[in-house]
Amino acid sequence: MVLASRQDFNFSIPTGYSVKYVQNIGSFRQTTAQLATDMRSSLSSAREDLNRVHTGMERVPDHLKNMVLLIKHAPFDLLLMLFPDSFNNIEKLVNDSLIVLRKPEKNFEKVLNLLTEIDYLLNNTSNDIMIYLQVFDVKTQWTHLTELVTELAKQAERTRESFLLQFNWILKEFIRPDLTFAETHRDFIILLLLPKIVEIDQTSDILGIITKTYTDISFQFTDEQIGGYTHLLLLSKEEDRQRYLKQFQYDLVPQVVQSARLALNRHNEFLQRDRNRREIYEKFLTETSYNDLISLIEILLNRNSVEKKPDDHILVEQWQDYVLANAILANYLNILMVHASKSDFSLLKESNDCTTYIKNPNSFRQTISQLSDNIRHILLDLYKDLNHIQIGLERFPIHLKTILLLIKKGNNDTISIYLPKLLKKGENIVNESLFILKNPKIKIEQVKDLLIELNSLISNVTPDISFTLQIEDVKTQWTLFHDLFTQLSIQAENAINDFLLQFNWILEQFIQLNINNYRDLIINLLKLKVIEIERTIDLLTIISQTYVDISLEYANEKIISNTHLISISDEQERKEIIKQYRYELQPIAVKFARLALTRHNEFLQRIQNRETIYEDFLNEMSENDLNLLLTIN
Repeated sequence: MVLASRQDFNFSIPTGYSVKYVQNIGSFRQTTAQLATDMRSSLSSAREDLNRVHTGMERVPDHLKNMVLLIKHAPFDLLLMLFPDSFNNIEKLVNDSLIVLRKPEKNFEKVLNLLTEIDYLLNNTSNDIMIYLQVFDVKTQWTHLTELVTELAKQAERTRESFLLQFNWILKEFIRPDLTFAETHRDFIILLLLPKIVEIDQTSDILGIITKTYTDISFQFTDEQIGGYTHLLLLSKEEDRQRYLKQFQYDLVPQVVQSARLALNRHNEFLQRDRNRREIYEKFLTETSYNDLISLIEILLNRNSVEKKPDDHILVEQWQDYVLANAILANYLNILMVHASKSDFSLLKESNDCTTYIKNPNSFRQTISQLSDNIRHILLDLYKDLNHIQIGLERFPIHLKTILLLIKKGNNDTISIYLPKLLKKGENIVNESLFILKNPKIKIEQVKDLLIELNSLISNVTPDISFTLQIEDVKTQWTLFHDLFTQLSIQAENAINDFLLQFNWILEQFIQLNINNYRDLIINLLKLKVIEIERTIDLLTIISQTYVDISLEYANEKIISNTHLISISDEQERKEIIKQYRYELQPIAVKFARLALTRHNEFLQRIQNRETIYEDFLNEMSENDLNLLLTIN
């Protein structure tokens, strides 16, 4: 919409093509307004509809348990009285969900048809590449949304079929006035239906978490953004357009990452429930009685509305956002190089101007090459350095355990011989990590200064906003990248201070004392410090490991093979390459955000178990184990 405020034009209609969805082929701006109105209507109603679905699906497990208890404990007369009305609660919930989901499915398909036609017409109309790419991006994301809603409707249909064609059918065959109902039938029915109960619980759970996640993301991001859009089409000042575009680009990746983390957290919770789903029902049947049935029925009948506790947000640390800058930076840099292939010009508005960090200010293209070369060298060097760090640090926990075990199990001579060597080795490991992390600091600062200078010049010498926005994007990611290594250096320095100023110092004093008299005291004193040091080293390791993996899987390939991008001469080729980079950015960001979150969750789990692990280690290891560890370390 911001781009449409800059210019308006007619669509070129190919010979023989009949326009079906665009209402005004004489105005791209009015077509954008049509699209925005249809999207807003579809998204707003979809949030209400999907909220209704997940609210209904949350009630399915209670209804299933109610039904199981009826089958197991209710007298036959009560079963006849309650069936089928009581058993149709789930059918009603699923049928409602199916009806509700078919509505947004049709609305989303209607908007997708409009987007497809706009995309087709733009491809035959000479226009700004930014408009073409933006429509392509919107169409891609709307296709995902349409596929999601379609799949949700299919999921509701499968749940309905499982319930009506299998579950209800079996119950109808057994619970009939003309059929003698033996007590042995109860266990048989439950045995027969339990797998289907678990399946219905599972599919309704999936339907519930997807619709809830969609609703939460809509509430947090989408509603606000689609609520006040009209003025964007009326922007008249270029500086206002640049401000909005910059803000939208800046907000995109954090929103995608946050949404991906929310979805992953919900998915992990689902997997946890899924592992125990059948056992929960079996335990429920074993531990409940007829009195529980009566109580449960009363609760279900009397609950008009149950306030649900707000979901806890995922605890994420800053490093997860920082480390993604590696991949996003490579993507943005390559797009910038493609833009630079369009034209070359001087960055100096006045002939007597000068620059501090840009080597050749008379050539924008050479400046982008300078920037790309500097970033490439830094990223590749850091990939090697951090790979070296993670390899060096991955054995540090066993090194710390060996020191504690030596204090607990070693004799005076063994401690006197090995402890100084182990302490020196540990000191070398953490010192090396700190040196590696501080080494590129100057080069990283220089690139940051180069980007700041370039950003300050570009808007004054070219009206092409694509240059300005892309440089701003690269600058933002480099700032995150800079902050990552600042934090890593602090992390390594903390580990060194803990190791040298406290851990090593205490042990150096310990060697001079009567060892046998102070073993337990020293172990108790140092155990918490060891855990703290290991925690710091662990975090440093997973950050390095995640950076290395992102480099290996994506960033390295993009920056090694990008030199040709600045020499592209064909406009269609530029469009296709930029389209591909923009298309792959979101899945890449989501993939690596999930990787970082998984590593972070594993890290948090290790924090919880670390003290117990150390206690078990010290209690279970023998002197022979100590000798083996001393040989290895």
